[in-house]
Formats: sequence, structure tokens, C-alpha cells
Amino acid sequence: MTIVETRGAHAPTPTGHAPGLPRRTSPSPARRQKARFLLLLVAPAVLFSLAVCVYPLVSAFTLSFFDYDLTRAAVGPQFVGGDNYARFLGDPQGQQAIGNTLLFAVSAVTIEVALGLVIALMLWRDSRFNKVAIGLLLVPVAFTPLVGALLFKNLYSTTYGPLGVVANALAGGSLDSLITNPATAMPAIILIDVWQWTPLIALTLLAGLRSLPDEMMEAASLDGAGFWRRLTAMILPQLSSYLFIAVVIRTMDAFKVFDSIYAVTGGGPGGATTTLNYLAFTEGLQFFNVGYASAISNVLLAIIAAFTAVYIFSLDRLNRKYETN
Repeated sequence: MTIVETRGAHAPTPTGHAPGLPRRTSPSPARRQKARFLLLLVAPAVLFSLAVCVYPLVSAFTLSFFDYDLTRAAVGPQFVGGDNYARFLGDPQGQQAIGNTLLFAVSAVTIEVALGLVIALMLWRDSRFNKVAIGLLLVPVAFTPLVGALLFKNLYSTTYGPLGVVANALAGGSLDSLITNPATAMPAIILIDVWQWTPLIALTLLAGLRSLPDEMMEAASLDGAGFWRRLTAMILPQLSSYLFIAVVIRTMDAFKVFDSIYAVTGGGPGGATTTLNYLAFTEGLQFFNVGYASAISNVLLAIIAAFTAVYIFSLDRLNRKYETN
């Protein structure tokens, strides 16, 4: 008898709804109107993103399979398949551009992260001096890349530039210029990037350090943990997300370096500072070979995506390691 009553208690009603279960109601007219209003608010941003991001990306990918030279506009695009990619990968200039891009990005980001971490640790404690130093750190970031590059171009002069005069003296007077020597041109470009963007990484990591609980550091000190032990076992794991953000943003930006090369070396001497982004610029906007320039840009995009994927995989693996410990 009890079983029958229990089953009957949850029997569907004539309307098809079981008593005791939440009733599904259709959205009210006011809620539907609110949803449409929110969609209208988002629509301009979506359309703008499609116009400035998605369309150029799709267009560049499509044009990379065509021989499209603006100096022969009457001929129009001619489909060539993957010939542009094969031509680029087999071209010594393209191979040199890939090597220069990797050298610049890896060197600049590594130095910037190392120096940024050191500066952040030095400015960790709140003091009057540190507040002034943090304000001064914003000065290089406030410069536009082109202005900073032109500033360093003058500093590199062996005639009147302090850096160039000192470098020439150390070389025994045999150095014509830091930016016209193939051995020093790329380090000179890397130095410009390090000067401008190390403060940004330092401030990012400093924000992460300031978010760490003081009790954790004090407990580690009382337990006898030295600075190096605290840095490797406590500080760096806690900073992993901040490091990830800084490294990914700077890596993507470093692969796209253009301003300093354009203003200081023009890709020279002898292609020693020609990167993928600068090569795409010269092919597309100087020689007007749009199809070939699109292929170069897509290769650069693939390299950036590969590095970003490696970073994400490494961060996820690192987080799992510390969670298990």
C-alpha cells in the first residue's frame, strides 16, 4: 500500500508535469527583450572584431595560395597552391629571417624575464625609495617603440653617442658603428627591446609578489628556509600564472618586432636583423608581392601559435606537479 502511494505521489499530472519537480517556464517577454538589448550592445564589438581580425586573417590565408603582384594588377591573382610557402622555405633569405626572429624573440624575452624578476624582488618591500623606483620604471614603457629606437640609434653612434663611443673604445677604435656591424647589429636591437619592456615584466611580477601572503613567507623564514629555497619552492610556483602572462605577451610581441629594426638598421647589415615581420613588410609594401608576403605572415603566425601552445602545456604540467606535491 505504501509503495503504491509513493509512486502515485510522483505521478505526472494531466499537464505532463510531475509534482515536486521544478516547472520549466518559457522566458518572459521582459527577459527576452533584455537579451535582445544585450545582443545589440555586443553586436558592434563583434562586427568590429570580424572586420579587423577575422577578415584580414582569412584574406591573408587565402592570398598566400596566389601569385598576386600589385605591379601586375591587370593580371590579377593567379592560383599557385603552396608554391609561395615552398619558395619561402627554400629561400636563404627566408631561412635567415626565421633564424633572426627566433634569436631575437628567445634572447630578448629570456633577458627581460630574468631582469624583470630580479627588479621585482628588489622592489618587493614597500618603501619610499621603491615607490620612486616604480614610478621611474614606467618611463621606458611610456616611450613609443619608434621614438625609443631613434633614441638608441643616436646613442649607438661612435661619433657622439655614449654607448657607441664606449664600445668603440673597448674595440680599440676599430668599430665603425654598432648598427652597421653584422656581429653587433642584432645585440643592439635586442638591447633596445630589453630597455623598453623589462619594466613591464618587472611590474607584472611585482604585482604577483605583492599578492603573496606575508604569513607564508614569515613561516618559511622561521622554519629555516633560505632565500633560494623560498624562491624555488614557494615564490616561483606562486608566480607561475604571472610569469605565464608576461612570457606569452612578450613572446608574441617579440616575434612581431618591426619598429626598432625599421628605424635603426633597416633589416641590415646584410640581412643580419631582417626578421619575418620585416621581410613580410618589404615583400608586401615595397615590392608589392602580396601573395608571397601573406605566406610569410602565415608562417610567423604558425610559429607564434606553436610557442604559445608550448607555454600553455608547460604551465598546465607545472600546475599539476605542484598540486600533486
